Amino acid sequence: MTCSYRSISVLLLVMVATLDAQSSDTRGVLSEGVYDNAALGMRIKLPARWQFLEKESQQQLGLKPSQPSSDAPNCRGPFCNQDIDVALISVPGTEPVGTIFLAAWKLPPEYLNQQKYPLVEFARHMTLGSMGQSGLTPLTGLEPIHLGKTPAYRLVSMTQSGGKVFGYVAIHGDHVFLLTATPFAGTQDKTRTLQESVESMQLR
Repeated sequence: MTCSYRSISVLLLVMVATLDAQSSDTRGVLSEGVYDNAALGMRIKLPARWQFLEKESQQQLGLKPSQPSSDAPNCRGPFCNQDIDVALISVPGTEPVGTIFLAAWKLPPEYLNQQKYPLVEFARHMTLGSMGQSGLTPLTGLEPIHLGKTPAYRLVSMTQSGGKVFGYVAIHGDHVFLLTATPFAGTQDKTRTLQESVESMQLR
């Protein structure tokens, strides 16, 4: 698959919500431990308490903000129309769980033909093919799973400090999305709880 314009990294640990024009449909709504994104038809019931992780907070944590997407008229390929860029974190001062980063691109109609552009090729490009100098070590290959009833691929990686990062790629409706969930260092229970919450998401 040819991907021009910019590379997509599995480690959205350096991403922030930089799309200033995001509506509540694309940014989503977080209420009483449930994250809803109407544009994706996504609902995730999260453990403990969560909040949006804004750009200023990310900078305070030492994370590097991503640059806003450009609507370059000469952009070609599936990754020209990013309209979802969201970061979530379990509320500081409460039970620490982890972070979730979600990015999605509205695909041109031709890229919705999965016989010509299979999901596995998107997943490979958006994860293994884009790790670069992230410092991640894959612990698994791309694993086919389902998120709700939607086919997806999962990649589990290890950070340099030994923590795990769970990356998920799926096409739902007219969007392809990449979600990464990173449990905070600690017990295996936190890792399992966050993984189970994400993999139990609903896609309507």
